Amino acid sequence: MQSHSQQSRGSEWRAVRGYDEAMVGRGNDDIDFYVGLQRAGYSFGVLQNHGTCHIPHGTEESPRFHELKDKWQAAAANGVRLQDVNRVINPHGFGDV
Repeated sequence: MQSHSQQSRGSEWRAVRGYDEAMVGRGNDDIDFYVGLQRAGYSFGVLQNHGTCHIPHGTEESPRFHELKDKWQAAAANGVRLQDVNRVINPHGFGDV
């Protein structure tokens, strides 16, 4: 099973304004964050055997906290948002940072 863990410095998180809180449903938020890091001039890599483990969860669990439950509708909505490279991410603040 493949899984991943994302780690970044607080300064990097603030530079790209965290995950885009306007994303709906699940998916694409991590990719959008990585693209934001690249655009801001940060680089990242993949660590093999990094000591984290995947916690299995069924597909019914993933959308339970989202209003938009259908992953394909969410992917379509977020895909349109991802195409707008000039959008401002979280213009009114973000997270607890």
